[in-house]
Parts: sequence; C-alpha cells; structure tokens
Amino acid sequence: MSEKIMKYVPWILGLIWLGIRVSLHYLMKDSNSDGARSAGVMTNLLFLIFIIFSVLSKLYKERRKGATSTFFGDFKTVLKENLKYCVAAGIGIAIFYNFVSTELLDRRQRDIQATIEALDTEEELNKVRSENIQLKNLSREEIISAANSRTEIFTNPKIVSSGSFLVLVFVSLIYTLFAVLLFRYFLKMK
Repeated sequence: MSEKIMKYVPWILGLIWLGIRVSLHYLMKDSNSDGARSAGVMTNLLFLIFIIFSVLSKLYKERRKGATSTFFGDFKTVLKENLKYCVAAGIGIAIFYNFVSTELLDRRQRDIQATIEALDTEEELNKVRSENIQLKNLSREEIISAANSRTEIFTNPKIVSSGSFLVLVFVSLIYTLFAVLLFRYFLKMK
C-alpha cells in the first residue's frame, strides 16, 4: 500500500468495523446476540493483524532496499498504526453501545429481575445471607439495592466502552510485540 493510503487505513477499518458490528447486531439481534458480539471481537482482532502485517510488509520492503532500524523503531512504527485503529474502533464501540444497541439495557433489566426473583422468598433470602457474611445484617431491599448497583456498573455503556477500548489496546500491544519479534527473528532483520 502506498504511504498516503496507509495513513487512512486504520480509520477506514474502524468505520468498517462499526458497519459490520451494527449490521450483525440487527441481523442477529433476536437469534444470537452473543454470536454477533463474538464476531465483532474477532473482526477487531483480524483488523489488528491486517494492520500489523501491512506495516511489517512495508518495513520489509524498506529493509530490502538497504534501510536499517532498531527493534524499538519497528515496534513503535507498527504500534502507532495499531493505536490509530484502536482509537477508531474505540470510538465505534462507544457509538455502538451508547446509540445503537440496547443490549446492555436489556441485560441490566434481566439481571435486576433475576435478583428480585432470586430473593422473593424468606428461604432464598436466608440462604443468600448465610453464603455471604457481608449481607448477613442487610434487609431484602438493601441486598437487592447492592446487587442492582453492581449491575448498573457492569452494564453502563461508558464503562463497557472504556473497558473494551483498554482491552483492545492491551491486545494490540501484545500482538505488536510478538509480530515484531517474529519479523526480526525469522527474517533476520536486525
């Protein structure tokens, strides 16, 4: 790929990811929302690998022409492009969970309802209290309120988007590290 095109590839792939994720969400919403989420994750990983190998291919061509670089220089070059994609995908994830999908709100409602149903009898309430010392002196309403607070945190679109972005950055770091190590070791590009 030319230098001009490569500059925009991570941003374009971020838009493509959002389009794929939204399409899968609407196509699989009623039948397999977990499958749509998994496909979105796998697409992110595929795009990261594509970017890594695109940049490494460019670096390999430069080496064949006589250019030299250090491990850290190669790592930085590849990571820079991957982080551009991470930002684009992170924005896409935030848009998806905040404006497109009701998946987190639906999960929140199911979890709140399950908590209420799990504590609807005195026997179930006593069982929960006996299994968790922290809940021993709490009323049914206080236990439900505490459970609902945790549910609110784990189904908050901003928290889920931020967590997904951080995981994507971490995976990008690991993939980049291993790819550059392999690139330099197997191709003897020192």
